[in-house]
Amino acid sequence: MGGGTGTGAIPVVAEITRELGSLTIGCVTIPFTIEMSRREKAREAIELLAKSCDSVVIIDNSKLREVAGNLPLKEALNVANALVGAFVKNLTDTITQPSLVNLDYADLRAVMERGGVSSIGIGESDGQNRVEKAVAQAISTPLLDVRDISASYGVLVHIVGGEDLTLEEVAVAGELIMDKVPNTKRIIWGAKVDNNLTGGVRVMAVLTGVESPFVTGEVKEKVVVEEKPPEPEPEKPKVEAPKPKPVVKVEPPKPEPVKEQKSNYIWIIVILIIILVLLWYLTR
Repeated sequence: MGGGTGTGAIPVVAEITRELGSLTIGCVTIPFTIEMSRREKAREAIELLAKSCDSVVIIDNSKLREVAGNLPLKEALNVANALVGAFVKNLTDTITQPSLVNLDYADLRAVMERGGVSSIGIGESDGQNRVEKAVAQAISTPLLDVRDISASYGVLVHIVGGEDLTLEEVAVAGELIMDKVPNTKRIIWGAKVDNNLTGGVRVMAVLTGVESPFVTGEVKEKVVVEEKPPEPEPEKPKVEAPKPKPVVKVEPPKPEPVKEQKSNYIWIIVILIIILVLLWYLTR
């Protein structure tokens, strides 16, 4: 959905099949979250499609990251198409071909009729507790955001395993899912043996009549871009005020110590004595 053909043609085809009295089930994919305009167009188209279908199974490409995030891009995009094909094939095979546990068309109609928006979840596991792990994965990673799975109108469960798949395991899978949706009695399940899956088990759970924020448009989707924290501005060099020069204290010159003049006094006395002697000699 979101392109020209899917958005414009599918609601018209669905309306025609509905008028013919057929059980009409739509199974569509919606664009990635980053495709804002196409995604909004898909939401509007699904509103029209839901009026023409008994149930619309929606697969959100953005949710593929949870089940195929490590695959190459081309293979990951093919997963959505494979899921649509697997949903249709599993549904028809359990009705038309002999299986371990077959689905009855009347039961299928009871669950899917007036089912509204539906979500699909896939889980696969092997080894010990393989059924419990597969069911937990199918319920915990639906390919459409759902507000509350316990409020589902109905549940369709399809289990595939190898020749070693036991009836007990199939029953356990059904009971585990019933515990997750205690408010609904419209639960049907089928099981099929696939020799290529020996040792493992795959569980597909379709929850009908769910509420999705995407479909109701109650939550505006935003592309979350991680913002880097602003880089701190380089610190400006601190301009320090010039430090005052220390005041040099000018001290007055210290008077030189008076030298003892004892030696000078002695010479003066000697000279005076000489003068006196000369005077005495002359006056004689």
